Amino acid sequence: MGGFWVIRKLSFMLKRNWHFLLILFLCLDIAYSFCQHFHVALDGDLPNIILPAKQYQPLMDDPLGLSVLLENESYASPNRFFAHWFTAEYFKNIPHLLQKIVSPIDSVYLASAIIKTFIQFLLIGILSIFITNKNKITDKSFLIVAILLTPLFQTSGYYQYMGVIDKATTYTLFYAFPISLLLLFFLPFYKKLYSNINIELSWWRKIMLFFLAIYLSLNGPLIPPIVILTIGLIFSFQIFQIYKKEREKSIVGIGKMFLKRIGKETLFFFLVFCFFSMYSFYIGLNTSEGLNDSISIMERYQKVPMGIFNMLTQKLGFPILILIILINLFLMKKQSESVERKKIFIFLQCLSVFAMVYILLLPLGGYREYRPNIIRRDTFLPVTLLLFYTFGMTSFYLIQHLLPKYRKWYVVGLFIVGFNFMIVDLPDFQNNKCERDALEKISNTPKGIIQLENDCLIMTWIKVKDPEFTETNSQVLQMWNIIEKPTLYYQK
Repeated sequence: MGGFWVIRKLSFMLKRNWHFLLILFLCLDIAYSFCQHFHVALDGDLPNIILPAKQYQPLMDDPLGLSVLLENESYASPNRFFAHWFTAEYFKNIPHLLQKIVSPIDSVYLASAIIKTFIQFLLIGILSIFITNKNKITDKSFLIVAILLTPLFQTSGYYQYMGVIDKATTYTLFYAFPISLLLLFFLPFYKKLYSNINIELSWWRKIMLFFLAIYLSLNGPLIPPIVILTIGLIFSFQIFQIYKKEREKSIVGIGKMFLKRIGKETLFFFLVFCFFSMYSFYIGLNTSEGLNDSISIMERYQKVPMGIFNMLTQKLGFPILILIILINLFLMKKQSESVERKKIFIFLQCLSVFAMVYILLLPLGGYREYRPNIIRRDTFLPVTLLLFYTFGMTSFYLIQHLLPKYRKWYVVGLFIVGFNFMIVDLPDFQNNKCERDALEKISNTPKGIIQLENDCLIMTWIKVKDPEFTETNSQVLQMWNIIEKPTLYYQK
């Protein structure tokens, strides 16, 4: 009888505190992702950005790109200062702090894993807040959505086409990180315009939003067009909604209603962000990178369909996700009419317009040989996150509104989908072993030039045949205390 009582007591406790199991699962999944990130090799852009290499020195000397504006200068990435600055400062300082507890080589991989895991957790948290309007990790609604979203973040498995946290740390810091900060910028305005939650912005938060607008505008290739497109669509939608209800009003009258609905505070920050984004876009036209990879705009647009086709057919990740979203929308259509359901459908239509316009604008951003079909997981990242949001939003709505007799089967279906994403995301703990072994050999070699027997890439994008090519890498390895004296390397 005593054992039966204990089981009943445990069952009762689990029913009341089941959300702690969700917290445990979330922590375990994040820990698993951390282990995966820790075993990923370093990318070839990292040394050039950290040092920085010669081609990036003009950028670091001119953070705001004023020489482009005033003197028509042209150099590499004139509108990406803060992305370069953050990456360089992080990898100049964090590995040294970590070397108090781990070896110099381990410190670099550990630093990379920490920032990737942080950004992954940040994105899961922000998307969960957008969907639930709850910002406490112990809130049950927040946890349910976080658990739904977590398996979608792939490190292997479906990573090649729907990866959010890039294996290349620089790509993660140039794409996923600024987009996560952009979502933080829009969060209070989203709560006001979509959820009708009026948030009073304190003076320090206003200052933070202002500087965040500057920081993000000069923080990579995607943010300026995303900002201009997003704010343009918000303004257009609000004006259209007013015009539908107040057709008889004059342009001035519609303008006054628009200003009242948007609010002076929101309008100010949106216009400021648009201004900085347009400035960033303008000086970005003077970049010296990628000039030799240029093809005509028409040729770029002809490559887009193949890029989309590959994203949807090469791996099952996107087809499964889109299928579940379509099933969710069908089930929501079967639900009784409600203000919340109507609002979700309208908002998802707006997101669809954003996705289509964004894809149509991508070819205007230039062409790179390593991105032959224009669309790749990095440039497709905003659309990927929109699909994650749509999946989370529609699934959460159905969990709340389906009848109990159907809800349990629906939850089982979601569990099967999530389990599929988890089991395909197999660990690859040997990914950086070859590079690690090479760094160990380099660290144990006296000053000079060393020939490496392996075929893997060592902080480069290509195999190194000319030792002079690794001069920058050598200086960074010295900075990290991996080598004491300059040591160049090359491969057969």
